[in-house]
Order: sequence, then structure tokens, then C-alpha cells
Amino acid sequence: MISIAITTCNCAIDQSPKAVRKWAKTLNPANQKLTKLHFFCHHLHGATATTIAKATCTDASPTFFGLLDTRDDPLTLGPEESSERLGYAQGSQPRVLGGNLLI
Repeated sequence: MISIAITTCNCAIDQSPKAVRKWAKTLNPANQKLTKLHFFCHHLHGATATTIAKATCTDASPTFFGLLDTRDDPLTLGPEESSERLGYAQGSQPRVLGGNLLI
């Protein structure tokens, strides 16, 4: 089982391949075997997300504060939705403090 936490408000973080390799080295100081996974997650609201709860202020909020969704997003080998399906990212997505967190 793999647990992934993703924040979607990461505008100031360098996500270039070089920066990701450098960051990955900090996670493996003992030079243990490291497996790198590369896949694309497709968020299709309405098709792969279902609202389970929302606050009374959610509809008036520009950030959907107080919304709680469940996700079942396809993971693919390439950036196109039609590329080879590898699996699904499943979990809940609470909207808090103007950002998104996938658990």
C-alpha cells in the first residue's frame, strides 16, 4: 500500500527533474535502494470525485472552504487520459485554508 499526500498549492517549489533528483537524495542518506515512480494523476471533478460534506459557507467561498470530497482519480503512464492506466489514486480531499490536500 502506498500513501501519498499532495498539496496542489505548491507554486514556489522547484519541481524540475533536477530539483526532484536532488530532493530525493535527501530522503535516502544511507544509499538504500530507491525506486522512482513517474505517473500522471487525472482529477475529473464529477467523474472521479464525489462530495460527501460541505459547510454552509462553501458555496460562497472562492476556495471551496469546508468541502470534503472522495477521489478515485486514474493514474496513467502519460499525460493523456487515454494513455495506459496504471491504477487509481483514492482518498479524501478536504478543502481548508484556501488550499487542497489529498489524503
